[in-house]
Amino acid sequence: MLYAAYGQNIEFPTIDSYYNNISVGPDFTAIEPVHLEPEHVTDYEAGLRYSSQTLGLSGALGFYLENFTNTFITATDPSSNISTTFNAVSSQYKGIELQLAQDFGEQHFGQADAGDFTGYLNYSLKNAIFTNSKPLTISSVGNKNAVFSATVVKGDPAALVPEDEVEFGGTWSLDGWGANVDASYVTSQLVDQPATGTTSNLREPAYFLVNLGVNKTIPVQNFGLVKSVKFEFDIDIDNALNRTYDADADVYDESYNPKYINWSSSYTSIQEAAPQTFYGTIRFNF
Repeated sequence: MLYAAYGQNIEFPTIDSYYNNISVGPDFTAIEPVHLEPEHVTDYEAGLRYSSQTLGLSGALGFYLENFTNTFITATDPSSNISTTFNAVSSQYKGIELQLAQDFGEQHFGQADAGDFTGYLNYSLKNAIFTNSKPLTISSVGNKNAVFSATVVKGDPAALVPEDEVEFGGTWSLDGWGANVDASYVTSQLVDQPATGTTSNLREPAYFLVNLGVNKTIPVQNFGLVKSVKFEFDIDIDNALNRTYDADADVYDESYNPKYINWSSSYTSIQEAAPQTFYGTIRFNF
């Protein structure tokens, strides 16, 4: 089946855009004015969809194009640590998405029931760029003499957008037992530079994650006056391989800080994601 879609939407600035612009330094009364227009997006989508109950197979291949205007950019003044959000240039996101799902049904080994299996695979290819050029000049609230600038250039990539993402996994169920495995691979992505809100030339590394889960449902009969009770528990393992990867990263250039006028140094600040995590859930369904 062929499909196509067209839509428009707007996004309003979050409260962060307003309360992050109040100085926390000695001149904490200084407030950077915020003048923002809503971010606007026009979305185009087209593709193919397929579904077969006989084969237990469903899938979709889609193409999308999203044009943004008044794109939000947040710049952080290195001398006062005040973040200011403003409307920058226009940007464009486009890509391809592939989704496949297979219900293998009940499987058997000889005469034994091996359970019901399903599987899925999702792949996305993304490209995000700025679509016009604009110089950005940011004045320091903490130090009025500190003015620095950057330029967004048409064709520059947007930060924090991985080019490729792959997700795959499956589920199994038998006699009230269930299990699932979900894996994802995310390619490297460019890191933004908070001082200017522009994209740096440094990257977060790619990473591969696996999450596991096991669950059991036990029907309970003759539970007092209640005739239908189900006892359920889940055990989940996030980041089962205990991979180290970046949850967030920013590039800081000290040459923008007036305290280091005659010295320039860039470094990346990294926030690591959670390590291997175990947790469980118990539920009673009446």
